[in-house]
Amino acid sequence: MDKRAYLIFLSLILLISFCTTDPEVKIEGPLNRIGLKGVNINAINAYSNEIFLLTDEGIYLKKDGNITRFGLKGKDVIGLVYLESGSYLAGTYTFELADGVETIYKNEDGEWNEFMANYGGEEGLYTRVSNLTLDSKNNSLYASGAGNVSLSTDSGSTWEVILGSWDSISRTNFLEFQTQTSDTIWMGGSNSIGRPTLYRSTDNGQNWDFIRTLEFAENENHDIHFDKTNSDHVVVGLAGGVRSSLDFGETWETILTGQYIFKVFSSSSLTPGKIYLSGQAYDKSFFLFTSYNNGYTWEEIQFDEVPENIEVNDMIVQIEEGREVLYLGTNRGLFKYLTED
Repeated sequence: MDKRAYLIFLSLILLISFCTTDPEVKIEGPLNRIGLKGVNINAINAYSNEIFLLTDEGIYLKKDGNITRFGLKGKDVIGLVYLESGSYLAGTYTFELADGVETIYKNEDGEWNEFMANYGGEEGLYTRVSNLTLDSKNNSLYASGAGNVSLSTDSGSTWEVILGSWDSISRTNFLEFQTQTSDTIWMGGSNSIGRPTLYRSTDNGQNWDFIRTLEFAENENHDIHFDKTNSDHVVVGLAGGVRSSLDFGETWETILTGQYIFKVFSSSSLTPGKIYLSGQAYDKSFFLFTSYNNGYTWEEIQFDEVPENIEVNDMIVQIEEGREVLYLGTNRGLFKYLTED
């Protein structure tokens, strides 16, 4: 091969390797990587037939089998909500607690612009966003930063803190509504000394109770699952174990242990009581657990071959051609798991 031909060949290889619609890569059986190779996916949101991938390189949209950019290129996006007006609100990550970095953006008519309003306090310093959640029944928008919770009743135009303060120093991993109890919100993560935190409100955030999931140990609550058949049954994932409460968070017991950080739950759309569970293994290999009884017992799904150096940050269940599909957002791109049911 002469030098010119070699350069052409090399250019083609580089073009393929940087293509955002990464060709499907078969890992094992029903598990495949289908795109965004090498991109860290923080979270996955689904609205109708559109799947939004929130990454450290901006937002991507998966629709009709294609993955395309949806804006905020170069931003580390961690949250996205779809507002009644037809616009989108996105939250981006900042490590600093008090640097006043712009972290909230609004998309109207296809264009993204900064939309901070009074988020971050009077001086606009404490702008960290960890979670954005929309309560569609009353169109209220909730945001959590460093262990606090703030509320907007006007689609992000004004904010007020309803838990903690703007300058709180903690970590938030989830802020979720318990759909079985219309006014209940749970917020979890860890505090400033690395111990797990869990707060519960039963009146849409007006008042909060602290829930202790683990006694005096360094850890954090990564995600939460609600039993749709029993509102008192709540399950949380931590590093090294999964804990369950049958009395609305008053007492807890360990129901699963292992060399894993149990980071994310996702419920089946076809099989009542079935839950998927994944996260990060201590040896950085892929793992996936499933429960068929709302988290009382668990079994690990076995694979002949699994990707290495991988961390599952989020996953969602979708129905495609009558079959359940699990999309997994990882530090190595987007994976797809075809369920056996």
